[in-house]
Amino acid sequence: MNREAIKRQAVELKHSAGLSPLARLWYLELGGDPEIFFKTKKRGASRGAERVIAANGLSAIGGKITLDGFQAEFNMEHDTCRARLGNSIQRMFQKLDKQLREAGSELVPDFSPVIEVSKREFKVLGEEVRQFGCKPSFNAHDDCNVNEITVDPAVYRVRAAGGHIHLGAGPGATKDALRNYKRIVPVLDVLLGNTCVMLDRDPMIAERRKVYGKAGDFRKPEHGLEYRTLSNFWLRSYQLMSFVYNLARYCVAIVKQGDKRINALLDLVDMKDIERAINENDFDLAKENFMKIVPFLTAISLRENYYDEPSGEYVMSERYQFLAPTEGTPFPDRFIEVFMFFVDMGIDYWFEDDSFTHWLNKAEGHICGWEHFSSNILIPEFKEWVLAGSPSKEEWKKR
Repeated sequence: MNREAIKRQAVELKHSAGLSPLARLWYLELGGDPEIFFKTKKRGASRGAERVIAANGLSAIGGKITLDGFQAEFNMEHDTCRARLGNSIQRMFQKLDKQLREAGSELVPDFSPVIEVSKREFKVLGEEVRQFGCKPSFNAHDDCNVNEITVDPAVYRVRAAGGHIHLGAGPGATKDALRNYKRIVPVLDVLLGNTCVMLDRDPMIAERRKVYGKAGDFRKPEHGLEYRTLSNFWLRSYQLMSFVYNLARYCVAIVKQGDKRINALLDLVDMKDIERAINENDFDLAKENFMKIVPFLTAISLRENYYDEPSGEYVMSERYQFLAPTEGTPFPDRFIEVFMFFVDMGIDYWFEDDSFTHWLNKAEGHICGWEHFSSNILIPEFKEWVLAGSPSKEEWKKR
């Protein structure tokens, strides 16, 4: 990473596009409907969610678990706060755990993003369970036309768990930004969809996107926008969920600021490369794409970290080193190097606990989100790695 070249380009962008730090959108509502599967404890055989979740669903404070074909869907009540949203998911998992234990069920949650249902299980499923969701989905890269599903769900036995992001707001500039589909969805692809390819490395994700969840995939709910590209990978931990929603909120803030800011971002990448990286779940291409937008991310965070506004000089002070993400800036200047360390080590390294156990036992959301994880775990380990001479990631994992 050529820091000086990035800084020069960031300064040029800052002045040409009027880039400045983004404030948190306090009234942006966040929601989603992530999905999970169920499997047997002993053999790990996939079983339909209808064996666990009744037709009327399973309610908890802040949300409800419902059936969505073969999988179960977590319908979260919208909230402006990521921590409260995460607390709602926790309560739903706790309610599910109680039901499974009281029923003496042999089934446990399966957080796999993609599974293949056995022929035997497929035969016993109800007709509705074999179907995909019926609401139309649109694609921003195809003039917002309806996505066509090209497989027959009655015979196609692969099923995928989505991690769709819902964004909503009342009347005003934020609602207008959410309705500007041809602008906001590409921004989400560049900043959220492509970045998550670097984290969500399951080899079956490309198979999922043959059916749905391609780059540019969205729906038009009354509340604003549903971005449908992500899998359920962010249910791996609350910290990942917190990161994903912070980045989604960041995207809306960019679009709300208008075309000059949007173009400053989109002009740095080839959208065909963004689409290919997402649709093929190509880690290397996604990483190349991400490095192209680093000057944009740096330009927005210059005021907070290195750039001294009155003098126009860079302030090289220890107190500016490796600042953690904030609600308004997911990628402070030098944190980008830390984030790439996070990416290269892989989410299996950072989050070793079983996902179900994690959600049942996590702390209250306000004290354990992405920013807290970055400040207390990620940045200290990055500094330790640097002091050790930056050994290979494989060597570091074995230490």
